[in-house]
Amino acid sequence: MKTDTVVDDECVYTKNGEIQFAKFNETTQICCARSGVHDKCQQEQEVQCCGDKIYRPGKEICCEDKPYSSQNHRCCGNIITSLTERCGNKRGRDILRFTRRIWKSWLRKSRRGKSILVMIFL
Repeated sequence: MKTDTVVDDECVYTKNGEIQFAKFNETTQICCARSGVHDKCQQEQEVQCCGDKIYRPGKEICCEDKPYSSQNHRCCGNIITSLTERCGNKRGRDILRFTRRIWKSWLRKSRRGKSILVMIFL
């Protein structure tokens, strides 16, 4: 697997804040930027990089650089939720509605040549 973490057939990665180099076989191994060299197949399943760990896409998901079981979790944007929770929440929709309302007000006032000061605190 070619990634930007490979230089001259060496895997370049960081571990404990230090840059490390390791030889690897592109055919049978993967190079992860934060965890180094791993076998492409483990327990008869393909693995991929996930932060400083690896995960099995057939059984897990990677969300915010951490692996989670896909049997119980899903990634909603960059937030991990259980499968029973709905993606997005009421607060997020309320903020979006409020922002749209402010934007429309700003457009009306700017067409009349008036200034408007908008400050949003979350």
